[in-house]
Amino acid sequence: MLASNENDGALETQHFSLASDIVELVVFTTDGATMQTLREAVSGARRLWHVTAADKISDLLVAGEVGIVMLDVHDLQDSAARFIGDICRQFPDLVVLATGNRDAETTLAGLISAGTVYRFVHKPLSPGRARLFVDAAVRKHGEQRRRLPPPAPMRTASNPRILGMVLGLLVLIVAACLLRLYRSGMERLAQSAGAAPAAQSVAGAPAAQAAAAAAEDRERLLARAENALLEDRLDEAGAAIDAARKSGVEGSRIDFLAAQLAKSRERLRLSQTHSRPPTPGHAAREQDTPAQGPLAQQPLSAARSAIERRDFDRADALLQTAAGVASEADIQDVHRQLAETRHQADSESREAAAARPDLDAAVKQHFLADIVPASTLVLARSTPLEYPEKARRSQVEGWVELDFTVAETGEVRDIAVHRASAPGLFEQAAIDSLSQWRYQPVVRDSRPVPQRARIRIRFSLVS
Repeated sequence: MLASNENDGALETQHFSLASDIVELVVFTTDGATMQTLREAVSGARRLWHVTAADKISDLLVAGEVGIVMLDVHDLQDSAARFIGDICRQFPDLVVLATGNRDAETTLAGLISAGTVYRFVHKPLSPGRARLFVDAAVRKHGEQRRRLPPPAPMRTASNPRILGMVLGLLVLIVAACLLRLYRSGMERLAQSAGAAPAAQSVAGAPAAQAAAAAAEDRERLLARAENALLEDRLDEAGAAIDAARKSGVEGSRIDFLAAQLAKSRERLRLSQTHSRPPTPGHAAREQDTPAQGPLAQQPLSAARSAIERRDFDRADALLQTAAGVASEADIQDVHRQLAETRHQADSESREAAAARPDLDAAVKQHFLADIVPASTLVLARSTPLEYPEKARRSQVEGWVELDFTVAETGEVRDIAVHRASAPGLFEQAAIDSLSQWRYQPVVRDSRPVPQRARIRIRFSLVS
């Protein structure tokens, strides 16, 4: 487009007003789910560059019309703040978006407060939230480009004709400034209207975080109940089960734990019933014989209490103390009670050990039946998709939903097709790619456990 010098200002203003139409977006991430969400959010409205190496970002900034960069802080690790500072010094008009978890946001708190990082987007992203943040960044980029340098000061003239021309020019400039202020006010109103949904989305984040925290608390209560049952801490197991029910936990898992608790309590009640109390004849001898009075019975009473508590070492020590003080018949009676209770405890321990594999298997089966979205897991490594040649020749796009297990090592196993948009076309390519992915293992009770998950893999001809 060509124009005379008198129209340079108007042409420049028009050029900047088109900034939102030519701006390009560079995304630096190795997270396939994040990149897929951004592609859905932009949906061909803007050119989207995906890089997985930090040194490629500067090349694109120098070579193209790139005005916005989104950086995955997890991939930059500890160098995120330094890297952002460097590219912002090289490209002052660049709009920087960052994404990651809350720890990453804390790392960049200073840059966010200073405005160096325009917005921080929490993971996992949704297409709607991603679109709002990208549109806000485009508007920010347009505002920065619309900032023109102030006009050069004009020299006054004594000639009335020249002075009249100068005054006329000043009137035109004032009118143009007023028109520009009016347009700027209208743009701010539009931006406020567009930012309202984003604010609502951000406001909804605490509610989602609170729900996730409540689910984690319920999981901890169930795990505590399971561990207490395995170690015969019945009161603690009962308290954990009651707390889990009050927090809203329902289903087969908590019913199974409650049944195990009832069974363990019944075994304990039966063992206490079989304990043998002192006979009336023994009590009579204690009253008749001074040497076998209350002081003589104290070690034996304490020994019986220790036996009921299953503190067998304490019971043995008390019986040794009672020797020579209490009668031999009473000591032998407590010895028999100790032997019977010890034998019963050994039997119960063997039963509990035999039941442990069943309980572990039931817990493991529950974890594998609980399918979570793959976006809630931490992806450690992914591989590019191999687009099927048949679909490429036919210009067909589609998606496949897969169920899979993240093993204790983070490997992907037991892949199964849940559903597909074009059956028989993309399934094998999706399975071949997913089988090479790796996730960070899921940890519960300080140990890795298998977890079943579901993911939707999209096949698009436009990268």
